[in-house]
Amino acid sequence: MKKLTLHLIRFLKPLKNTTLLLTCIAVFHMFSLSAQTPRNDSGADGLYINDQVPEAFYNELHQMIDWSTGKIYNKSLDKDRNKLIILDFWAHWCMPCLGSLKNMNEELVGKIDTTQVAIIPVTYEGNAEIQAVLNRFAWKHQSVINDSILSRYFPHQAIPHMVWIYKGKVIAMPRANYATLENINMLLAGKMPSVYNETDIKVIDPNQPLFQKHNAPAAVHYQKDSFKVGGYAEGYAQVTFKTVKTPNGWLYYGINIPIDQLLVFAYQDLLTDRMDLLKAIKYEVGPDLKSKLKIGRPKMYNNDFAKDSIYGDWLRKNSRTVEFRAPKGIGEKEGLNLFRQYLADYALAEYQLEISIDQSKQYKVPVLKCIGKPKGTIALLTKKAKPSDPAYRYFNGQYGELKWLDYIRTGLPRLPNRLFDDNRIVDQTNLPKELLVHMQFPTNLIGKGSMEYVQSELKRYNLKLEVGFEKVPILLLKEVKKHAN
Repeated sequence: MKKLTLHLIRFLKPLKNTTLLLTCIAVFHMFSLSAQTPRNDSGADGLYINDQVPEAFYNELHQMIDWSTGKIYNKSLDKDRNKLIILDFWAHWCMPCLGSLKNMNEELVGKIDTTQVAIIPVTYEGNAEIQAVLNRFAWKHQSVINDSILSRYFPHQAIPHMVWIYKGKVIAMPRANYATLENINMLLAGKMPSVYNETDIKVIDPNQPLFQKHNAPAAVHYQKDSFKVGGYAEGYAQVTFKTVKTPNGWLYYGINIPIDQLLVFAYQDLLTDRMDLLKAIKYEVGPDLKSKLKIGRPKMYNNDFAKDSIYGDWLRKNSRTVEFRAPKGIGEKEGLNLFRQYLADYALAEYQLEISIDQSKQYKVPVLKCIGKPKGTIALLTKKAKPSDPAYRYFNGQYGELKWLDYIRTGLPRLPNRLFDDNRIVDQTNLPKELLVHMQFPTNLIGKGSMEYVQSELKRYNLKLEVGFEKVPILLLKEVKKHAN
């Protein structure tokens, strides 16, 4: 689900804001079985389903924290070796991870037989980083913290990542929703429950050719020069589209991705940033072709094995692995253009899809303007004022650096009838970005949900919002009739 390993997780640690949390949620619901963050290693080392757990695994000491008391202590898994061990890798910023921990706390803790089952959350983070979560949720977990050991035994490209170990063997790496009391009791009774495993967790070595036994071993079914397309690379995590500089030149590739998703990521620098990239596609295709594209994929249910298996079968049938190695001496941009041309040729040959950039779509956007001449607005904005009314938020600093525009736009989606298609403000005030300004805006701007209210507050500084129109380039995928030979 979210591609993350230890060293890259540590790189992401400072990003603890809401944006990262929302990104985590959004990516979690994207096409891939995992939200992606590349690892540097191949993912080939480690334990996977059906592997025997070495004796050393049980003897390693881990730093643990008692969630309910905050007590930190060291513990090995030696006393748990005869139990079903459920490892659940998580981080404080990962909302799906917290959902998994919440579910297990509510559905399993206090109901399972702890002499037979050990639920062990695992995080690379330390006590300080997870403290806010510990304070907020009164869960009864005993979590491994500061982990650098279990992640080596179980390399993974995503969190939440769950591993079930039983009788000295890795028996499952299921989606978190499959950790139910029913499934656990079934397993303890001697019958393996049907679970949808997250087994696609390896990453490629970009310095080695793809489509090899130990590097995305998919069968190649289309090749033109150094551009190759194969099917599903079993065991490898999805890569939507990536560019890598290797000693031999630029590499452009995607792993286990439907063709329409690969196309939109390959063309993303030419498309609008006013909408989610996966929505920046216009389809003109028939039902048969639609069923082969991401737009027509089955739904993932997360806890229904039969339906989830349909989803998995669709992925394996309709995902593609693509590799293009640009000739030496070709720059990154030139190589990207070559890749796009090869990809367009393939899409036409294999799917009868013509690719173009459609700029006919217009978005209604909020445009900020001065009422009258800018000097009148400047005079009002530069008038010094001290914050006094607690109902108002005070902003001061350079005009181009202030966040008050962001603050204003937070109220715009709440307006009736969706006045704007996109609430990002287009600034047409012509005010100097370095202008030192002083502004006050009401803290309840969002709650008012009235354009008149927003306008009345802006008018105090000779400003106003107007409805503007902006063309948004999107990717047009058009099915064409197959030419007769």
